[in-house]
Amino acid sequence: MKKEDTPIPVTLPKLIEIGKNVLKIARENIELVKFGIGAKYLAEFEGELTDVQTYKTDKQIKKEAAALTETKNKKLKECFNWMKRAKTFYEKIVKPDSADAKIFPQNLAAAKSSEAIMINIMPIAIDIIVKNKTALVDKEMPETFDTEGSALLTELDDLNNQQEDMKKNNESYTVKRYIAQSKVYNRVNAVNNAGRQAYAEDSVKIHLFDSPWGTNGSNNEDPQQDKPSTPPQA
Repeated sequence: MKKEDTPIPVTLPKLIEIGKNVLKIARENIELVKFGIGAKYLAEFEGELTDVQTYKTDKQIKKEAAALTETKNKKLKECFNWMKRAKTFYEKIVKPDSADAKIFPQNLAAAKSSEAIMINIMPIAIDIIVKNKTALVDKEMPETFDTEGSALLTELDDLNNQQEDMKKNNESYTVKRYIAQSKVYNRVNAVNNAGRQAYAEDSVKIHLFDSPWGTNGSNNEDPQQDKPSTPPQA
């Protein structure tokens, strides 16, 4: 395993907490400059620490994805209800089992739980409603019923596209976040390695530079929080 592919043994929030603490300790112990940890190095460390704080945790990403899915499912339900009403209105102007009756989409049950099917069949229903609008309005269909359906379809399609884009973007986002985390992780290790050398003869200060990672990621204080980061798969 390459150095840059090393798993990060703690969660993002914990890494940020450790990074801030190590940066503070480094600035308070000037002997580190003799081992390459000077002002320039610490400024770069601070910049990378600032950058990693802009990233969302897996928990936040999952929460946003779940919220989008919930919104999309609600819109799918609205579309299904519109389709049921459209079918009911249309049946008022055609004979049962006639050729005209059969052109209305029949697979409503499948569309109820599938946005892909709904997006495929709803335009057919809208077109039927538009072409027969005069007769349907005579049967007390609301004047704006067709535009309502078009708006619902557009909203469902937009939400579906947002969800697909989110899935694609999250893949590249995870890679970028891992790289940012790795930079902070490596800085922490470099500072602590330098500190143990600089204060090798100081039995008190040397412990300021003990490894903060624990054993098997034991610094993950809350098992319900995000998991430690592993290298993204190629």
